[in-house]
Amino acid sequence: MTTMWDPLRRKYVMFVKQHVNMDGRHIPSQPGPDKIWRRARAMCESDDFIRWTRPRLVLKPKNHDPLDVQFYNNNAFLYEGMYLGFLTCYHTRAGDLLDTRLICSRNGRDWSLVSDDPILPLGRPDADFDCGWVDVANNAPYRIGDELRIYYDGRNANHATLGLGAIGIATLRLDGFAALEAGRSGGTLTTQPF
Repeated sequence: MTTMWDPLRRKYVMFVKQHVNMDGRHIPSQPGPDKIWRRARAMCESDDFIRWTRPRLVLKPKNHDPLDVQFYNNNAFLYEGMYLGFLTCYHTRAGDLLDTRLICSRNGRDWSLVSDDPILPLGRPDADFDCGWVDVANNAPYRIGDELRIYYDGRNANHATLGLGAIGIATLRLDGFAALEAGRSGGTLTTQPF
């Protein structure tokens, strides 16, 4: 569970875990071992941090995602008028490893995955402190000069064994969350109005 204050909508927001079946429909309780399910992310809202709306599903693995992909945790923050966040993806069959992907929303309520590629990949196996697990702290990146600093928890083992952890700092160039590269042949890009 993570929380944030949304200054545009003037509401508290809480992101929580939900279980969904393979069709993406919510399963109301912890599924049994005989059920096939995935973790997904839902959000609740509050005006006073006491009374909360019912969780509403906002992010779930897609049908083309490998069956072992679970949406484990996420945060969110406002960045230059748009909502961004970091989603921790748990790969249950690929070694119980956790990496971090970028998510976005234009209205703070409808969320989507920016890319299937991690924005914060794992470190080198058996070499780096973050080779088994990376999970971003519950805050926006810090701007220092022309770079953004992202604090995260890294572990040298998988989810099942936990291992030793440390705090890491990842850096991005200012506004460097995502990019499109056309290559040598060039290309075009059409955006929504902004």
